[in-house]
Amino acid sequence: MISVRNISKSYGASKILKGVSLDIKPGEIVTLIGPSGAGKTTFLRTLNWLASPDEGSVRIGDVEISAGHARPRQISALRAQSSMVFQHYHLFHNKTALENITESLIVVHKKTRAEADEIGIKLLIKVGMQDKMHEYPSRLSGGQKQRVGIARALAVEPKVMLFDEPTSSLDPEWVGEVLTVMNQIADEGMTMVVVTHEMRFARNVSKRIVFFDDGAIVESGAPEQLFQNPVHERTRQFLSKERFD
Repeated sequence: MISVRNISKSYGASKILKGVSLDIKPGEIVTLIGPSGAGKTTFLRTLNWLASPDEGSVRIGDVEISAGHARPRQISALRAQSSMVFQHYHLFHNKTALENITESLIVVHKKTRAEADEIGIKLLIKVGMQDKMHEYPSRLSGGQKQRVGIARALAVEPKVMLFDEPTSSLDPEWVGEVLTVMNQIADEGMTMVVVTHEMRFARNVSKRIVFFDDGAIVESGAPEQLFQNPVHERTRQFLSKERFD
């Protein structure tokens, strides 16, 4: 499903990713953990070329791009394989919850408004937001905004869902409702790559956890192995400071 080879990325003199390679199988839920600045979000953004790497290649499904050879049509084809849920929602403030979902369906995917509304309403029901479909983002809580963001990402029927710290901007009382929706999507077999500090989600939902530090993968394994018996001392140091409740 996803194959990443030798991805490197620098911003000025700072090398953010250092030759990272990773394979992700269809239906696998992979969680990226690690300290701030480790390169997790940059790596996630290279998967849909929002951050173009300096070296290496990314393949999702049958679409592959190599650094230095990317063309606009290739980038569009790669991005069509996945949808991203952002930390800060990125909703249109002048559009309702339903309109936030239907906008790309109408403008990009050329659905009729009736077709787009049908899809949007079904997805709002799916994420428990049907009673807020005509509300604007300013009248929604953080958790509600993020659930609309997830519904919008699902609307284009992606092969892969990318989550960039989807709960880090939320008050604690709203975290649970977003994690519940993510659990539901995972149970349906969606391939997911998640950057998170939510160790409860990482432990209970992930099929594999990848620990990043200093721009590289230090350790990767099943949750029970990585949390209970990590191989590397750096992993043990990081996990000893994390809460798992």
